[in-house]
Amino acid sequence: MTRLLNRMAYPECEHNLKKGVYSKKFCKKCSSIKVTKIPRETNSPLYFHTADTIGLRNTNHEHERACADLYVTYCLSWNLNFWETVPHEEYLELGLKPDRASKIEDRIIFWEVDKGTETLAVIRKKVERYIALSNQHPGRKFYVIFTASKGRAQSILLDVLPEFRRGNQFLVGVHESVVQNPYDAVFKTPVAPEKWLSILDLDV
Repeated sequence: MTRLLNRMAYPECEHNLKKGVYSKKFCKKCSSIKVTKIPRETNSPLYFHTADTIGLRNTNHEHERACADLYVTYCLSWNLNFWETVPHEEYLELGLKPDRASKIEDRIIFWEVDKGTETLAVIRKKVERYIALSNQHPGRKFYVIFTASKGRAQSILLDVLPEFRRGNQFLVGVHESVVQNPYDAVFKTPVAPEKWLSILDLDV
């Protein structure tokens, strides 16, 4: 498989032929895929992607891997009904770009995978935009789950969410715990921050 992908990325075409030797380079005309190595070290993994796709960078690599971990853990449970990576136009019109949108056990869940690179003020703006989306669809229940490191999750739970008074519409979980135990009680809400909830505890 790797050899096949490499041939697609580095074709033996006339553009890559120099002095009778084919160079191992991406060809704008003949390559059908690109290769990105992250981080750019000898033993780093290779990421193959279509030529018109913007490849991962060191800055967003960990974030995208974290989103992928969530997808895999829920996909393997066989209870994942829907998973969306490209934001819907309606969300973009509100200035909202969910990291992922999903439907799990008939519950619509938006995921915000927080790596601690945004201020709490930015998180508040995200919450406001989700509320605006909710107001546009009063009969459509959905939840927003923030996953983060332990300390960051606590900050979002106690310093951001309480002021909005949205019940348990917004939840917080430690990312590693969610990935390892997706259906356990690994989430908290500002309604009762001392209580742990599972996805199955949420109303459909």
